[in-house]
Amino acid sequence: QLDLFFEDMIAPLQGGEKDTDKMLGYHIELLYGMSNIYFRKKNADKSMFYLKQMDAQLQRLNGKYIPFWYSRYTNLLALNLNFSNDWKGAVVLLEKGLEDSSLKEQERALLSLTLCMIQFQQNNLKEVKRIINALTKTDNWYLKQMGNEWLFNYKAIEVLLHFDLGNDQLAESKVLSFQRKYARHFKKDKSNPLWPFLLLVKSVLFTPEEILTKTFYNKVEKSIPWRGATEDLFNMCFYGWLKAKMTKKSTYEVTLALVNFIH
Repeated sequence: QLDLFFEDMIAPLQGGEKDTDKMLGYHIELLYGMSNIYFRKKNADKSMFYLKQMDAQLQRLNGKYIPFWYSRYTNLLALNLNFSNDWKGAVVLLEKGLEDSSLKEQERALLSLTLCMIQFQQNNLKEVKRIINALTKTDNWYLKQMGNEWLFNYKAIEVLLHFDLGNDQLAESKVLSFQRKYARHFKKDKSNPLWPFLLLVKSVLFTPEEILTKTFYNKVEKSIPWRGATEDLFNMCFYGWLKAKMTKKSTYEVTLALVNFIH
């Protein structure tokens, strides 16, 4: 088991003979890795436990490693807060992070997308639009620098934003463009639920009342593949949005119940 393997590696770095300045970078990397593993397993307590340890190690050597880890640490902490029912704390943290003028473009993109998702869950569509408008690089740049998971999540949020704003034709053209550009990727990755999810959204764009029907409910259950315990949290959020539309509840409330973070 990966998490136990890493936990065994951390022990000698904490107060043991390997707890040296030379090993500090490696120690911080391991703590971040552990926190990330537990976050993906939806175990908030364990994830936060390792983030606190990571923060303590980042203070050493006059904060030598803070610039390198700052955005990833902030992002993971904000995600933990958001799914632990403290979205306001998460927003404050991310907005403060984005005020840092020394952030690289990749770091800015990482924090912006998380902030975008959190504001979207609160139905703060003006804020979502503002954040999206500030992401001005090309798709190719984001694909190279941020990876396809980031880009696909960004594209999905864009579609849902226009759906909620009632810009049906714009939302449809975004889905069609996504289909054209990335069909090959999803043919290889059959277990990714984002593709069938966007097709479902497209199918009800001009007839949103269909979302409330039993037929649509069955279609959703049949067409979205789930990966189980380590399902990507963004995918869960998109499904939370859809389920909220189907049950007429708030997106955030439905998503928290769906993600079921362990405390």
